[in-house]
Formats: sequence, C-alpha cells, structure tokens
Amino acid sequence: MVPAYNAEAFVRACLHSILNQTERSLEIVVVDDGSSDSTGSVVRAVEESDKRVRYVRQRNGGLGNARNRGLALARGKHVMFVDSDDTIPRNAVESLLSSVRATGSDFACGAMQRVENGKKLTAAWVAELHAVDDLGVTIADRPDMILDVFATNKLYTREFLSRINFSFPEGIYYEDQVPSVNAYLNARRFDVLSTSVYNWTIRTDGGSITQTTAELRNLKDRESVTCAVNEMLKAHGNPALRREWLDRRILGNDLALYVKDVDWVEDEYYAVIVRWLTAIFDERDWSFHYRTSPIKRAIAWTCVHGDREDVELLREFERKNGGGVATSVESGTVVVRAPELRQVGRPIPADVLTFGEAALRLTSSLRGVSWEGTDLLVLRAWAFIANIDLAEHETRIEILVKDPGGVVLASAEGRHDAGVRPMQHIRNRWLDYDPAGFVARLDLSGLRAAMGGVWLRVTTAGIVREAPLERPRANGAAKLPLASPPESLRRNRLEWVDGTLTVLPEVIGVMLEDVRVVDDDVELTLCSEHEDITVVAIHDGNRRRHTAKASAVVGRENLHRAVLRGAASDLAAHRTWRLRAKAGKYQAIAVPAGFPDRRVLAPGVGVRRTDRGNVAITRGGATLVVTEHRFDDGEWALRGEGAVEGLSNVRLTGSRVDVSASSVRIDPGGSFEMRFPLSFREWSGSERRLPPGLYELVCEYAGGQPVCTVWGNACWGSLPALNQGGDLWVRSTRERRPVLEVLADTGGVNSALSQRTLQETVYEPARHAAREEAVLFESFHGRNVTCNPHAIWQRLRVVRPDITSYWSVNDSSVEVPEGTVPLVRLSAEWYRVLGSARYLVNNSNFPAFFEQADEQKYLQTWHGTPLKLIGHDIKRVLFSYRNYLEMMDREARSWDGLISPNRFCSGIFPRAFAYEGSVLESGYPRNDVLVNDPGGAAAKARRLLGLVDDPRKLLLYAPTWRDDKYDGKPGRYQSVYHLDFEKFAAELGDEYVVLVRGHSNTLLHGTGVSGENVVDVSRYGEVAELYAAADVLVTDFSSVMFDYTVTRRPVMFLAPDIDDYRDRVRGFYFDFEAEAPGPILRSTEELVDALRSLDGVAAEFSARYEAWTERFNALEDGKASDRVIDGFF
Repeated sequence: MVPAYNAEAFVRACLHSILNQTERSLEIVVVDDGSSDSTGSVVRAVEESDKRVRYVRQRNGGLGNARNRGLALARGKHVMFVDSDDTIPRNAVESLLSSVRATGSDFACGAMQRVENGKKLTAAWVAELHAVDDLGVTIADRPDMILDVFATNKLYTREFLSRINFSFPEGIYYEDQVPSVNAYLNARRFDVLSTSVYNWTIRTDGGSITQTTAELRNLKDRESVTCAVNEMLKAHGNPALRREWLDRRILGNDLALYVKDVDWVEDEYYAVIVRWLTAIFDERDWSFHYRTSPIKRAIAWTCVHGDREDVELLREFERKNGGGVATSVESGTVVVRAPELRQVGRPIPADVLTFGEAALRLTSSLRGVSWEGTDLLVLRAWAFIANIDLAEHETRIEILVKDPGGVVLASAEGRHDAGVRPMQHIRNRWLDYDPAGFVARLDLSGLRAAMGGVWLRVTTAGIVREAPLERPRANGAAKLPLASPPESLRRNRLEWVDGTLTVLPEVIGVMLEDVRVVDDDVELTLCSEHEDITVVAIHDGNRRRHTAKASAVVGRENLHRAVLRGAASDLAAHRTWRLRAKAGKYQAIAVPAGFPDRRVLAPGVGVRRTDRGNVAITRGGATLVVTEHRFDDGEWALRGEGAVEGLSNVRLTGSRVDVSASSVRIDPGGSFEMRFPLSFREWSGSERRLPPGLYELVCEYAGGQPVCTVWGNACWGSLPALNQGGDLWVRSTRERRPVLEVLADTGGVNSALSQRTLQETVYEPARHAAREEAVLFESFHGRNVTCNPHAIWQRLRVVRPDITSYWSVNDSSVEVPEGTVPLVRLSAEWYRVLGSARYLVNNSNFPAFFEQADEQKYLQTWHGTPLKLIGHDIKRVLFSYRNYLEMMDREARSWDGLISPNRFCSGIFPRAFAYEGSVLESGYPRNDVLVNDPGGAAAKARRLLGLVDDPRKLLLYAPTWRDDKYDGKPGRYQSVYHLDFEKFAAELGDEYVVLVRGHSNTLLHGTGVSGENVVDVSRYGEVAELYAAADVLVTDFSSVMFDYTVTRRPVMFLAPDIDDYRDRVRGFYFDFEAEAPGPILRSTEELVDALRSLDGVAAEFSARYEAWTERFNALEDGKASDRVIDGFF
C-alpha cells in the first residue's frame, strides 16, 4: 500500500523497487492523496506497463487517511506499507512473507536503512534491535521492540489486522505509533528479522515531519499520540514494558526533539512541553534508574518540577557534554558528578542523577585477531563498563570461551595493550577508557569438537558485567571469518554466529599439499584420509567444468594426486571458477599452514587462500596481496606477493591529492615492495605532509589493466592499526583494499578527553598570563592561508615587524609564509598561543570553547560580500544550525573590530551577526593585489600552475557549497559542480583551461576534479592570484562574484538550481536576477554559447556591471589593508 502526495520526484523509483521484488505475486495499491504535481501521471504510466499496480485518487486527507483507504481496497492476504519517497530492497517482501508463513506469526518486522544524500546508514538502535533473527516472540519477550514503531518495515497478515481493528489516526502527525503499539500488544507472536527490508529516505528539503519539530502543531501531535500510547501501555498491565517505552522512546528520543531549542521557543510552546511530560510521567516513574542518560532525565524532571531557566541551564550543559558526563562511584552506585548542576534552583533528586543498570552496560569492540598455530588465538580489543572512569578505578578483563550451554571451555586474562585506544573513537570529554584496551591469548586445544562463543567478564569498582565480545566498531577492524593454520587435518575457524564471535573446530576432509601448472595441465597434490576423491573446477554455475579423479601417491600415506587436463588456459580465460573436491560429499579444499595468500602458477592463472582457509582459483597477476606494512623513514612501506613485471602508475589516491610510489621492486617469484612518501609538493611549493583524509592504494599493469590490491590474512586481522605518533591509521575497505587514513598532526591529542585536558591545563593558564606581542592568524578554520588574514599579514609584516606572526593551520600540509610560525589547530602550542597572543585575526570563527582573554584584541575580517542570507537573517532555520548561531553570537561578543568591504555589508553584518561593536568599512584587503599588482599576481599563478606557455584563456569555475548537500551528516559538505567538464572540453577545450575552485566548506569532504583541460585549484593558496589570472569567472551564488568584478572582466553564473536555492535553501539579500552583472545560465550548453559570443554578452551587461561595481567595489582602491592596520593595530 503506497500513499502518495506530490511525490513526482520519488514515486517512480518507489514503485520500481516494489515491482522488481523477488516475490512476484503482488498487488500495489497507490492512493494519490490529492497531489497538485504530476504524481498521478507518473503512477498511471507505471500502471499501464504493469497491471499489478492500482491507482486511486482522492481529495487530500493526509497520510493516515490515505493509508486507511488503501488498506480498505487491498485484496491480498498480507499487507505492507511503503511511503512514496522510499524504496525497498529486492528481497524485502520475500524475506518477510516467508518468515510469517514459516512461523505462523501475525507479522514480521525487518531492519531498515536511512538513505541520506544517496548514502545508506543503519541507525544504532536498528542495529541493536535487529542484530539477529528472533522468531515467534511476544512483546513480553522483546520489550525493546516498542522502540520500533514504524509501520513501513513490517508485513502483517490481513487476518491479524482485521482481528485488532487496525487503522491509522487521521489528521495528525506520527500516525504510525498508535497502530504499531496496538499490533505489538495484541500479536500472539511476531518475527524480528536481521535482514534490511526498507530504505527510508531522509529528505533535505524540509518536507520531513522531523524537520518541523519547532512548529507548535508538531509538538501537540506528539503529545496526543504519546499520551494515547501511554494509556494503552498502562491498560496492558506490564509496568516493565511501559518503563522501557518511557526510557527508550520518550527520554531517549522524543524529548530531545523538543527541548533542544528550549531557550528560543515561545512561552506557549514551552507550556505544551510541560503539560506533555506531566501527563506522561507519574511521580513514581522518576525513581527508576533508566538506561537513558541522567541528564536527559534531569531535563524532563525539571520541566515538570522546576522553572524554565533551570531547564535552559541543563540543556546547555547537555549540549556541551554530548559525549558523556563526569561520574563517581558511591557504594556501588554510579552517579553524575557535575558542579554545574548545583546552579539549578530546585535540587534534582539523587535517583534522577543515578545511572541505571542498563546504562552500565559492557561495551566492547574487537580490534584485531590472529592465530599463533592451530589452537592459540590472539585477540586485541577493548572492553569497559560504560560511565565509569578507568583513570580512577582499576579494571579486570577476563576472556571466556563458552559452549552453547554456558560451560567455560577456555579462558584468559586480558593484558593492557597501549596500542588499542578506544578514546580515539569515543566523544566523552570526562571519562578515560584507554586502559580498557587489551590483548589476550586463548589456548583452544581443549575445544576439539565443541564450538565456543567468546565472552567477556569485566570487573570495575566492584561492578561486574558479562557479555559476548562485540563486533568491530570501525571499518577495517578484525574482519572475519578467519581460519587457523591446520594441523593433522584439523583447524579452528572464527565466525559471527547470532552476533557472537564463535570458535568452530573443524576436521578437514581434503587439504592441498601442492599445486602447479605443467604445460596446460593443473596438477594438485592432496592430503586426505578419504580414498575416493574427485577434484572439480566449475565455471559460471556449471556451464564450464573440468574434472579429475585423484590417485594415491605410491609410498605416501593419505597423499593423492589429481590432474585437470588442459585446464590452465581455460582457467586463465574466465574469472569465476570454483574449486571443490568430492570426498563423500562436495567440500572446499583446505590450504596447509604457511600457504601463501596468493600464488601465481602461470601467466593468467593463480591460486589464493580464502578467508576460511581454503584454496580458490584466481587470475594470476591481476591481484596483489599485501602481507606486511610498516612506517619507515617518512614513508609507508608495503610488502606482498602476486606481482609480475609491468606494474605501473602505483599511487595512493585521496580526494584532493595523489601520491606516486617513490619505489617499486618486484622479485622474480612475484614478491614485491612498494614505498610511498608521506609528503607531497603542490604548486611547486615546499615539501609538506599529506593532507588529512583517506588514501587508497591503486595501480595498474601496462596497457591500463587495473590491479586489485588486497590485504593478506595476517595483516587483515590486525586492522585498523594506529602508528606510534597517533596520526596515521592503516585501514581496509570492505573489499579488503589497503587504505591509509591521515589524521591532523596534533601530537596525538585528538580525543575529546585530551582536548578538554589541554583546554584546562594549557589554554586557561595562557589566557590569564601576560600578553605575548604576537598575532594569531586563521583563515577558513585553518584549511588554507588566504583571504583577508593573509593580505593583512602581508602588509603588517612591513609596518609592524616587531610582532610575531603565527598561522593557525588545520595540519602541516597547509603551507605558511616564510618568517611565520605554523601552529596545528588543537595542538598544545596552538592552545597556548590562542590564549596568550595580543591580537587575533580570523575570517570565520574559533571553536566553541573560545573565550577572549583580557587585553586581547580580536579582528573579524569575514570572507565575502553576501548574496545569500547569513546568520540571523536566515528566516527559515532549515539548514542553519542552532549551535552555529549560538557560537557566532558568542564570537561576536569578543570582536573588537569587524571589517566591511562596502556600505552594503555595513548595513547587514551587525544585524546578521548580532554585533554591536566597531565596523571598519575599509574594502577587502584580499583585493588590494588586484589593484596594486594584478600582472604580477597573474604571472605567479600561471607559473605555479604550469601554464606559462599555454596560449589558452583561463576560466575560473568557483561554485559555492549547498547547505543540504552533505555526506551522512551536516558539516561533511560535498562538492556541487553543474559544469559538465567533458562536454565543455569537447566544445571549448582548445580555447580554455578550466580552473576549478571548490568552496572551503567542501575542502575536507568534497571530491577533487580532473580532466583533459581541468586543473583543480581548490587547495591553491591565494585566491586573488587566481582572480588576476582568470580571463572569465563562472560561479553561482558565491561571494567570489563581488571580488572578481574588481578586475573588470566578464562574470557568468551557472546556476540551474537558482529557484530552489533562492526560495528554499537560503534566500537572497536582493533581486539577483535583476542585478547580476552577467548572464544566469542553466546548462553547460548555454555557458558554451555565451563564451562564444563573449564580447556581445559583455556589452549586453555593461550597464549592470557598472552599477554593480559602483555599489560593491567603491572602496577597492588597493589601500584596504592600510586602512585596516591603521584602524586596528
């Protein structure tokens, strides 16, 4: 059943995902809830092509009404609901349907994935609830399922829905919750599946209900629905189930949605919050120690019992301590330790501030696994009891291997491993969990035939917790399965079985002793106690097949030889061969101890060791196996096997920077060593450290044949691995490909705990010490050295040489001018200078903890004349995040001067930034060079870009970022390029070189571009030099348009999304379409046409251009830096 309203952009994909199900016997009822767009025509077109679709149109009645209408029309014996902007995986219906048919349950509920900007993510609560299949259960068995109140990831029997009078409330938000709870309470049994059955699209256009929580109607509907559920749960008579719902749903989820902006909301809104929580919670409910954070409970309790100012104080405390709070253990009870809470007017009861048993859960993560022989298992992991500070309490970790009945088969004591550092992955600023890293060696020789699960028992401060060792919490960590080296046709294998790491002892039926190619034959020597063995190589589901009967080797017990005649060339020609042995039954062929991960037998033919310890056929020479890695002399050295001559273009490729191997050595037997420098040169500058980011190893053979490089088993089980300096992670992709992650080189103080410690021990003392006669410059959060701060420094070094100049940089890959001192952000020395320098110059903002010191002067230069609304001028707070505005408000109170490039900005900046101080209306210092030395700046840019002798014109393409285009979460903004580079090169590649300048907000997470006539200049130091060199600018809504017109050269605007950006995403300060100094274009084709008639376009927009420069560039006379220095320094 698919309800649809104005879903023209989504509904086709939705319906196709349903029609493509492996279960074909379907009826799809689409109820068009009065759409005003082309939803109806889209659905009718699909209906014409597939008669399983039924289209029904009605007057708009809301989602609940549409679902009820569809339910009444449905004729099937089972019902599933799918929203029109979502999709379902191909096997979703089959998985759910086969489950309820097999178990006789009333409904089945599967896992779901969030789809945000095309990226699929599984929420933590979904992964927890759906970790394993749990069939034929009741809500008493699984009270935690009360958290999953979505209607769309479930398949119901029609008989069950009729029996419980299932229907959706109408005219209200959150219509899923009451019927879902009704289903849980009345089901005789239901199935919980680990399979993902639903793709939930997270809208970024403001159309999502959860994006309207600031609206009073949304809150009132939440109040109505949850109060109804509360009464249902009370009537059901299971207090534990209701407490689970209060804990996980109300306190753990719903509350945060409405109190997050409690100091901004209207009085009526706040009164509804109080009324809602008062109705939900009985007084005795506050005495229970829930799983949810005590701070969330304290906020809810204070809403009911205290005043609004105290709620605001608690919410601010929670915002600052989102990763966790300081705790103490008192008589075996763990409580919040926070002096700030003493400021709350009405004392919060001790029960509310006490961590419940469920909050003191055993948290663990497998980080590395390896075998030392057949029976000695080596585990590297961390394990701790949450919310207890290991800096204050010793911890003991025991590793237990238990059989299914709970009998301990093997055990070992965990020994602290300083190389396992959980604080690298944990945001808690107060509690130290690094002592929880351990290594353990388990002797499994006593298991023999019994399978055993790996459990942990952790004792801290007298509190004991026992639970299975959990899966890795980071990509590349301890991938499984992994088999031990065999001994006497026996081995152990590791698997995740129902979420538990399990040791599976195995008796090997057939093991490979040797394999070689002789002429065109593949000869295998096998070890087996079976006498009758047949070896089979199968391609593409048995379409091609080679078979050989094994014969005993005379004089060698249990040794056999099989020859696949004429198979070598055939194996080399196809990729998908499977090798099996029939010895009583078909089975994999195990490899012996010491067998290489990959071995080339002949050109095009090889074998490899699988993760399960078996042999597989592979195309020789197309895959390299890395068996060893190390950091050595400023390089990353990798060794392995499987290479042949002709390897080329070996490099580490990142989002912005590629690094070629400094050396590649290949030995005759196929072993290799490749070394990669951990530094690079850019724009003919000095050698610098690699920028932070992920770098994947890629290479190819002559002729461009790509080479797959993978981790060998020995390495793979020990990943990820952190270097001693704490700034380089060696990782793996899901396909086992080597990846190097470069972190900012802060000196190993990246964790939240380390940062808080530096703020207290370095920054605060520096703020109260004597001022250093120095200036700390920062540009775009340290991502580069450019913009107004750089221009001010260039002039300041001449007129005030007595001042020491520091540059705040994101990492050591950012080049700073000679004679200045680079400081990596968040390092100890950076904190010292931030606190002690007399002058601060920034074009954005310092981190949220920043607090101006006495006698410290702070100049805010900002970074552009705004076309798009900024700060408090953004009327619809859809993508402008509350924390950012609060931080900017705090920043503005510290500014001693704010640069304005023109009178237009002087009227906007104070209001937008809530700033009441001095405004220096000076012009922009960064544009001085465009007046004083444009020729020199242009020549420098062409020289550094290697374009001195290139006769082509330079087109600078510099689009802005999009608030709603991000990877996974806001802040990870992606590059948005509307220019088709290939098409442009085909049309105008002989005339133009395209310089692509990505926005600073996309520098860390966006992707670079390359092409025949494209140069990515996103990391180029000074943008004004690019302005000077460019013959034409193409942008969209970026402030570069205001700077570039100082050059008096043509500007064009490639902005196909202008309507959406203007009306929904951000909004403009003036009528851009009426005043733009160049044409607004919708496509690459239009841009090409405009460039071909450039003189005519310039003439057409000459009047606008003159008005534009008079309005925005009147102060750009080459003396802005002097005015700023005179006015501030």
